[in-house]
Amino acid sequence: MKKQRLLRKPLRATDAFSLIEVVLALSIVAIGLITIMGLFPQALTSGKNAVDDSICGMIAEDTIAARKIDIQTGKSTILAPIIQPRWFTANGTEIFVPPDLPSNATFQVVITATPVPGLPNNVNVESTQIQIFWPWLTPNLTKAIPPPNTNTFYTEITKF
Repeated sequence: MKKQRLLRKPLRATDAFSLIEVVLALSIVAIGLITIMGLFPQALTSGKNAVDDSICGMIAEDTIAARKIDIQTGKSTILAPIIQPRWFTANGTEIFVPPDLPSNATFQVVITATPVPGLPNNVNVESTQIQIFWPWLTPNLTKAIPPPNTNTFYTEITKF
């Protein structure tokens, strides 16, 4: 067996990257990284909005169930002219409001009962609109006018 010597070839100027090639590659990488980093605030905002919408859905579901129970137990009537607003914390826990609004109220729920279009008013059915406003209080505990976010839910409720 013959042993071959490994010979190194001398480097030539054409074997390396030029400064222009390096600068172009770094600029492409930098543009890509800046674009990706620019999406982070947008992603955080979208995540926060998704959480708020999920909490609003749970609050609406809870409010509809409470309205149905109030009607069935006689605590309220179909098409009641005045339905008290409800208040919830940032995590969706209901606050039973004393005369003064608590400082941790984030969501306000306004319930409106109207007749169902096309049915006579003496039928035991109402169209219920649930509006959820948030954030209800600003960081300095003053009412946000108007609250920047609103979700509205509709349902029909009947008394059996």
